[in-house]
Amino acid sequence: MSHFTVMVIGNDPEKQLAPYQENNMGDCPKEYLKFNDIEAEHRETYSTDETTVFVSPEGETLSKYQDRFRVSDGLLNGSNYVCPEGWTEKEILVSELYPTFEQYMSEYCGYAPSEDGRFGYWENPNAKWDWYQLGGRWTGHLKLKQGAVGTNGEPGLFRRQAKPGYTDQAKLEDIDLKGMRDEARADAIGRYDRLAELFGGEIPRMDFMWETLLADKGLTIEQKHDTYHNQSAMQQLKVLRESSKDDRELRDFLFFLKLEDYQLTREEYASKAANEAISTFAIIKDGNWHQRGEMGWWGIVSNEMDASDWNTEFNKLLDSLPGDTLISVYDCHI
Repeated sequence: MSHFTVMVIGNDPEKQLAPYQENNMGDCPKEYLKFNDIEAEHRETYSTDETTVFVSPEGETLSKYQDRFRVSDGLLNGSNYVCPEGWTEKEILVSELYPTFEQYMSEYCGYAPSEDGRFGYWENPNAKWDWYQLGGRWTGHLKLKQGAVGTNGEPGLFRRQAKPGYTDQAKLEDIDLKGMRDEARADAIGRYDRLAELFGGEIPRMDFMWETLLADKGLTIEQKHDTYHNQSAMQQLKVLRESSKDDRELRDFLFFLKLEDYQLTREEYASKAANEAISTFAIIKDGNWHQRGEMGWWGIVSNEMDASDWNTEFNKLLDSLPGDTLISVYDCHI
């Protein structure tokens, strides 16, 4: 499960989000849904699959998985299905237990027939989110110009309200884009200079990047791990981390940083931060969804556009919009 940011450009932002709802709760408007017919594949399994049954002394055949046969193993161990004394357990074809295909689909597979009697499920082929919230985990993403007013949503779980002067929704002309970029640049320079000072004045260069090693099919995962962590730069970082154990703030700074990100000059690092200061993972404009990659479990991104290219195009788009364009930043979940 993943949370990610979406910037909706223009009026009626939630109307623009609507066509991308996943049907996980069964409440997605039908106009966005497509019916997936699964009868063909299940007709084959209906004639070949087997299931476990319990047969009574009188010859009655019942599915093993009826609640009447469930026996609790305690709070931590869950439950099992137990064959009653005097009964027989055996495997039979599902078609023997369920005389009709309709019974099999309803009682064994758990599908209800559609209005026209077909079996399958409804899904949105364009689904991108199953939940959203204005602001959320990223509340206060947008910096307001002096005296400007915006609209704030709710902060995410255990998150603070947006800082004064920051918002989740405002007209573009009221958003301090330059200020956001300048702040990101200044923060980046502060991080870069701090790390350089901790390393004695210069951030060490890495001989091996993890992604490059990971793609090397000639090495085992253990060899990749050893090569990466035994290189001089990572060994120096290890020493710094070990020496910071008594300083929580410094320890957190060193623990969460990715040394690969600092394999740039000071100016390159600062410019990169400024370039990505405003970017979100996806954009909706004129009802059309655009994103760098596909969000999946635990925030993994596949087929990702180069982040630098995405940020550059993102900034070009924002800078080209009319000043009265409504900008909204949402926390989405999939």
